[in-house]
Amino acid sequence: MALRGYLLLGLVIGMAGLAVSQFRAARERRRQIGMMRAMGLTISGVRRWFMTEATFVSLMGIVTGVGLGVLTGYLTTTRPARRQTPAKRSPTPG
Repeated sequence: MALRGYLLLGLVIGMAGLAVSQFRAARERRRQIGMMRAMGLTISGVRRWFMTEATFVSLMGIVTGVGLGVLTGYLTTTRPARRQTPAKRSPTPG
């Protein structure tokens, strides 16, 4: 049950991060959007442009996350755990 909570938390944080990056992109590109609107791009075209970009960013995040997750899982299950040996005592003069 706790795993589902962590997964939900990760999903919410990922969605919030994507929303913030899209708001920032729209705000930074006001001039571009204005120029494209002046050339005839409709509001739905602007929305489509941002949705395409958001989809691409999401897919790249998914591919990276799955790849790192698979790699981490592979490395943690195939490598033997290292045992720490107790430190050797040096002979005390005596």
